[in-house]
Amino acid sequence: MNKFIGLLLLSLVLLGSCKTKESIVKKNQVETYKLDNIQLSLPIIKTANFSSLTVEINAQGNAFTTHASMKIVKDSIIQISIQPALGIEMARVDFTKNGFVLIDKMNGRYFTSGYDFLLAKYKILLDYNSLQAILLNNLFLVGAAPEPYDSLMMKFTKSSFPDGVSLKSIPTKVPVPTEFTLNKDLYINYLSISMPLSLMTCRYIDFEKKDEINFPSKYKFSIMDGPRTSEANITIHAVEFNKLVKINTTDLSNYEQVNTFEQIIP
Repeated sequence: MNKFIGLLLLSLVLLGSCKTKESIVKKNQVETYKLDNIQLSLPIIKTANFSSLTVEINAQGNAFTTHASMKIVKDSIIQISIQPALGIEMARVDFTKNGFVLIDKMNGRYFTSGYDFLLAKYKILLDYNSLQAILLNNLFLVGAAPEPYDSLMMKFTKSSFPDGVSLKSIPTKVPVPTEFTLNKDLYINYLSISMPLSLMTCRYIDFEKKDEINFPSKYKFSIMDGPRTSEANITIHAVEFNKLVKINTTDLSNYEQVNTFEQIIP
């Protein structure tokens, strides 16, 4: 069970899918990106309730399938509930601006840490804003505070190709190259983040209109760390946007706090 929780947490945090783009970018069409109708195509989501998810995980040869749910209150909390069978919650992960809490409900323990833990243990540089944007199919810069779209988009260059556009982040003092591709309808369908020691990518598949928002029905996530690859496919069966979301709270006084992640996930 401990390995199960660890693989699921890792796969949900280390997002991506490493595949070659189907469309070839046209050369000599890179330009400074200007805000236009792409802003109107991006989903405006304040809350999201993914009440039914199927998660298929293959983490370096360890493969399994489970069920989960996820709630997001934008700029506040991301709550992931792991429910392998019969809707019984076996574990929960709460991500907030300050860090995350992993609760092992089966064994009555919890571990809490800031996002620097992810860099130290898994070699990835992500924070709450980045994780939230990935899950909501939105644009972002790794490590950057939320900004107005017109300010954010000027930090990318744009290249046109037959079925859409490619956006690549402009290098900064702390370069973490980030790239998006948008399809002909200007929905984000691909994301890649090049870390110093790893590559993360994410594909968004099968867009459908849900509560007047065009949103993918599937995510394909993976991380490549040298020759090692971990992957997760998430299928969304039911989701509601911009409606009241009730966040479940856990009285941590009833649980034992452990000092190291390995005490929950060996």
